[in-house]
Amino acid sequence: MAGTFGSLIVSGVTSLMEIGLAVIIGLMLYALILLGLFVPSATAIVGLAHHWPFAKRFRQIETN
Repeated sequence: MAGTFGSLIVSGVTSLMEIGLAVIIGLMLYALILLGLFVPSATAIVGLAHHWPFAKRFRQIETN
């Protein structure tokens, strides 16, 4: 996806270059900050409760 939008940067059309650059910057922020820092820290804050929808299923498997 980044490669596709990255090709817009070399197109020479100013509006397409701006769109391609904005999408690439957004993808990099998402990949590096959100996935790299926010998700693990949110999981650490919530603790074991981050599996709450599946807790009943896990308990049933463990007891069988």
